[in-house]
Amino acid sequence: MSKTHMRERARQVLAEVAARNGRLHVDDWRALGVRYGYEVRGLAGFFGGRWPSMWSEGDWRVLTTLGEERAA
Repeated sequence: MSKTHMRERARQVLAEVAARNGRLHVDDWRALGVRYGYEVRGLAGFFGGRWPSMWSEGDWRVLTTLGEERAA
């Protein structure tokens, strides 16, 4: 899978989260990732690094400001 395809797939995931008011329950987050071809453990990449796209708030997965920008 090319880097361009990987970025577009990530953008689509983030856009779908944005369309749902920027937050999903953890179970819905996992289901969304699987639907887009991610392994559940692979979704951790959205939360890591210096500039994460997502963050956890209890049982909720929430877009960061940067995640909102990347979803556009």
